[in-house]
Amino acid sequence: LPFTASAQRTELTIADFEAADYAGWTATGNAFGTSPAKGTLGPQQKVGGYLGQGLVNTFLYGDGTTGSLESPAFTLQRDYLDFLIGGGAHDQTRVDLIVDGKAVLTSTGIESEGLFRITWNTKPWAGKSAHIRIVDNATGGWGHILADDFRQSDESMAFREALRPQFHFTAPKGWLNDPNGMVHYDGEYHLFYQHNPFGLPHENMHWGHAVSPDMIHWQHLPLAILPDNATCTAFSGSAVVDWNNTAG
Repeated sequence: LPFTASAQRTELTIADFEAADYAGWTATGNAFGTSPAKGTLGPQQKVGGYLGQGLVNTFLYGDGTTGSLESPAFTLQRDYLDFLIGGGAHDQTRVDLIVDGKAVLTSTGIESEGLFRITWNTKPWAGKSAHIRIVDNATGGWGHILADDFRQSDESMAFREALRPQFHFTAPKGWLNDPNGMVHYDGEYHLFYQHNPFGLPHENMHWGHAVSPDMIHWQHLPLAILPDNATCTAFSGSAVVDWNNTAG
């Protein structure tokens, strides 16, 4: 089919943290300081993946500080809200979307100083007033959060990062390695793969799951197999289509 340009609306930047201060965002506590960071702070591991020169980085005085950073109110005028996130993976270091006084969407890092892009579908709250709250209430290991480049758009930025492969399969985030249990059933190819959805190291193995009609265009599905515990995780395996129910 010939390509037809869509009449998408322009992106709306909420914050890029390139100013000398937080430009109307309100900080509490002592984790955020009075202005955006300019990359890696002190003895922190090297921070990467942010855009421009500035970002939110609550490693200002190490992992022992806490606080929050809230945006001014804005109207949800596009279908998606995208941003970059890094740092701790627990619910004490997170980004919230606040609508009608409640957190309706929440994301965390994956225990990495490399920021990755998150896309929120905000269609259910179209036209409503909202604000973003960045939270650091953690004081132990990975007790900090990184964030940058908040924007609204009509097209999801997921899987469109500059270095994201567009032909080879990739997981939304975290670690993945060998494929497992590849079968064709009911007109779809099923791909399972070893996957750590909460971090970059080769640990905490789950089985990710995706399906495709042609092994090029993939739809991500919920995790297929979860670890029983920290020492009993889901490593290599296989799958079959039991056409004759021989397994009973």
